[in-house]
Amino acid sequence: MARIVNKSQAVRVVNVKDGDKVRQAHIAPGASLDGEPVKTKGFAAAVVAGHLSVEADKPAPKADDRK
Repeated sequence: MARIVNKSQAVRVVNVKDGDKVRQAHIAPGASLDGEPVKTKGFAAAVVAGHLSVEADKPAPKADDRK
């Protein structure tokens, strides 16, 4: 899973994998969405232009990793 953040001032529509299906998701300006994006040419162009950003989920720390 990843977090998709809309950094533009327009609503963005992205394709997101939902199990074995692909669905469209609308992201409001400044909002974020948790999901696995389908990497299309349009999605890649929006990321390069700075309209969208993708942040990888950080795994939860294990009990023995905490100090």
